[in-house]
Amino acid sequence: MSCKSITVIPPVFKFESSLGIRGRNLKVAFFIPNNFSNPDIHSTDMVLRRMKFFDLVGFFTSEKGFQRGSHRIRKIVDLYNKGKLDLLIFKSKSDLDRYENTIDSIEKSILKSGIPTYCVKDCILIKNGNIISLS
Repeated sequence: MSCKSITVIPPVFKFESSLGIRGRNLKVAFFIPNNFSNPDIHSTDMVLRRMKFFDLVGFFTSEKGFQRGSHRIRKIVDLYNKGKLDLLIFKSKSDLDRYENTIDSIEKSILKSGIPTYCVKDCILIKNGNIISLS
């Protein structure tokens, strides 16, 4: 008998109260680590589609192996600072930790940038260094 993992989808009010955003959809971007496979992307994309209160701004890949990796992080930070991005999404906290452990510069750190980050698999929101459970 196979056992599939169940992804908990938190209600919109938990995001609204944690982020202080009401009356509109949340503008989100999905961060894809280098080691992500197509099935992982597809399954996470299916979860995001069920979250009707998200407006997907774009998909971003990690910088490792890409010449312009720091450019991608700067673009994410720039979108956030201009108010065009409310939330950055990772599949899991372990993916976020793995990314943070491989960067070579603090300017590439997502956690240090102050951008609220949602980890789908763990159902947690990381904001200002605090981990908030949304389940």
